[in-house]
Amino acid sequence: MTAATMQALACGIALLAFCPLTAAHAEPSAAVCSKYADSYAQEKTKGMMLRGTAGGGVAGGLVGALFGGAGAGAVIGAGLGTITGGAQKSQNYKTIFEDAFIDCMAGRVQ
Repeated sequence: MTAATMQALACGIALLAFCPLTAAHAEPSAAVCSKYADSYAQEKTKGMMLRGTAGGGVAGGLVGALFGGAGAGAVIGAGLGTITGGAQKSQNYKTIFEDAFIDCMAGRVQ
């Protein structure tokens, strides 16, 4: 080998030492991440409305019993619990969806 070839080889090795190779990977698409985030958020918020209905029914029944109308109180409480549970599920779904979407687009999920 000539001195110029040896010098070029040494420069190439030095360049690789200071510029490590990174593995190339494809970025996930927004459509794929949206589907992933929707599925993840649906799974995490499953049953929230039912829990709100049950909790509202129990609380309404107890309050109704204090005032002599446990049945009516339970029905009203269940209705309010359903509305509250639905609103809570909607807010939690939105937050979980956004977090999962961001994680997916950043490549932090598999």
